[in-house]
Amino acid sequence: MEFPPEPNNLPKISILKGATPNLSAATYCIQEEGHTLGNALRWMLMKNPQVEFCGYRSRRIDDLPPSSIDVSLYPPSMALIKGQGTFFEFTAKSEPKIHVRIQIPDVFSFVPYRRAPHTPDDASSLDALLDALKNLDDLFATIEDAYTKSFHWGTFERFDEIEDGDAPPPASTLSS
Repeated sequence: MEFPPEPNNLPKISILKGATPNLSAATYCIQEEGHTLGNALRWMLMKNPQVEFCGYRSRRIDDLPPSSIDVSLYPPSMALIKGQGTFFEFTAKSEPKIHVRIQIPDVFSFVPYRRAPHTPDDASSLDALLDALKNLDDLFATIEDAYTKSFHWGTFERFDEIEDGDAPPPASTLSS
């Protein structure tokens, strides 16, 4: 699986410092992604019986400015609370990347009962990550196919949104 470089010229996936030499435990940085992929990827990784631990995080940027700084310098997600002279953050801003930690039982572990019997000796967290990404890709393709077929054949329910103050449609249009 090959990933194109991101606009900031960083690789899409990189291994962070601190990984074990055999990659039985490693933290991966995935650029330009957030909680949407992070949560789905963690779910898919934990379905793999070889994975002992998996977690992800999308770091929040804590950049609340002091009240003496001009409001116009900050993004629209920040707003001034009237009368208090302090800033309130409406939406949490995150870095455009996620860190995914994956651990599989180590072949050289001195605790033999921790090693799953079906884990191959050459298994690595990188293999688990790539398998999970492929499985997610297959899952999303299946969902897209089902959606496309349903849309093409018209086998879906339609709902008309009624806003406050609008009269409901006549009864003759509600029955099908």
